[in-house]
Amino acid sequence: MGWSNITGDESIIPSTTGGNLNEIKFETDKAAKIRLMLRDGEEPYSYLEHCIEVETIQNGQVVRQFRTIRCPKTSKNPNAPCKLCDGQQVRRRVRHACNCFDYETGKIQKLNAGEQVFKTIATTRKMGVNILGVDWGIMKTGVDRNDTTYTVTNLGPSQFEYNPETMGAMFDIEQEYAPITSEDDMKSIVEGIGGDWNALTTPPKLVYPTLQEALEHKMPNGRYKDQTLRQIWESDRSPRGFIAYLALKSDRQNDEKAAAQVIYSALGGVYIEGVPTNSGTKNIQKPVQQDTPAPMQTHDTASHAPVDGATSSVRADKIAQINKAFTTQKKFIDGGFDAIINTMKQYGGGKTNIQDFTDNELDALLAGCTN
Repeated sequence: MGWSNITGDESIIPSTTGGNLNEIKFETDKAAKIRLMLRDGEEPYSYLEHCIEVETIQNGQVVRQFRTIRCPKTSKNPNAPCKLCDGQQVRRRVRHACNCFDYETGKIQKLNAGEQVFKTIATTRKMGVNILGVDWGIMKTGVDRNDTTYTVTNLGPSQFEYNPETMGAMFDIEQEYAPITSEDDMKSIVEGIGGDWNALTTPPKLVYPTLQEALEHKMPNGRYKDQTLRQIWESDRSPRGFIAYLALKSDRQNDEKAAAQVIYSALGGVYIEGVPTNSGTKNIQKPVQQDTPAPMQTHDTASHAPVDGATSSVRADKIAQINKAFTTQKKFIDGGFDAIINTMKQYGGGKTNIQDFTDNELDALLAGCTN
């Protein structure tokens, strides 16, 4: 954990007690001058923290309280249990900390900040600059958390000799910002500002859109940012594609997963428990998590009764042939998604979910796709 986390070369798998004492306090529009203090081979300590904000009514006034809780998950223990991570209701952010000399107080203090502060320093280091041999100026602008920014400036080399007798001993940063592993302690912090622990640790239910809404849903971030799920699906419909990953393996209970499950269920032919089979209507359900694609199950349109293994295997083979035609036939490649949907409607009596096709309709669709 350290420089490579800050510059994005590595990721972290990833006020509370301790930590925030003896920290540099940044004041708006006032520059802080510091010198980084790292022992030989030491890097900034990177950790994850949850941000809790609760609104309560006190004496008729709305009072907002903000607390942070250091996440139990670390690079050394990435699978540590964390109820707040499981609940997916609370924002989690990356923080970095190290010792520094504060010129204003003349003492060793702790620099605890986010990407805005440390990324400039880390980038300067990658350019070959000795970041421990220069002073740094850090300026904070803005007041509220949502409009606060930090500007970091290399102030150039300066003469400096560390004297622990006058400047104070350096802190054990990893110990100062150790994760909070006790669920009782985390719960106490949340409830101490009026938060509902049970609500914050309960994963949200998926809200399933219609198929058309799912296709037009845009990714909010990541490598596919601003692309619709339709575009992503058309580029890769394989079981290892991004839509399949979102639908079956993502642990996030969000709109992207719900939309991906609708698409993969309706057009990929994969049965996912909890996903509505009628893609023209919305539904809210809490699906069962699956680590691997579930066997393709089929239902008769009238009864929706489970079929036996042999029949299911035959249908699964037909669906696989249809999906292969969708991805290889020129008419579907050229016609795109609309061509696929129109073909399904033509042979399925208006249906767009392949799971709802009767055996006869499935045979007709297969013939129509392969002829």
